[in-house]
Amino acid sequence: MITRSPVRLEAARDPRLSRWLWLVKMILAIPHYLILLGLTAALVVTTVVSGAAILVTGRYPRRLFDFAVGVLRWHWRVGFYVYAGLGTDRYPPMTLAQTDYPAEFSVDYPERLSRPACSSNGCSGSHTWC
Repeated sequence: MITRSPVRLEAARDPRLSRWLWLVKMILAIPHYLILLGLTAALVVTTVVSGAAILVTGRYPRRLFDFAVGVLRWHWRVGFYVYAGLGTDRYPPMTLAQTDYPAEFSVDYPERLSRPACSSNGCSGSHTWC
């Protein structure tokens, strides 16, 4: 049985890439790295809180879910710009929200999660479905 994945990772390579910009993209992305460092630390904390909330309620708190997906989306955009794909010369937006950027990441919100599966699997609520 084939099931549709709740995770979607999309990228569209720009057909007209600069031949020299890849040399400076790492430097241009330093502000992103600094912000993502703080966001990733916050993601670790909110993942623990989300895991506890899932155990108690069986639901992933919507705001924490949106935050986690937004941080992962931002990581993907910066990676696509700098090193993972070198797929665009367009500077990535500094936002957790979806945009018209050529690299996008999205996850369907899970309406209900299994509390017993979360407790037995050590589900943190961020990267795995329970």
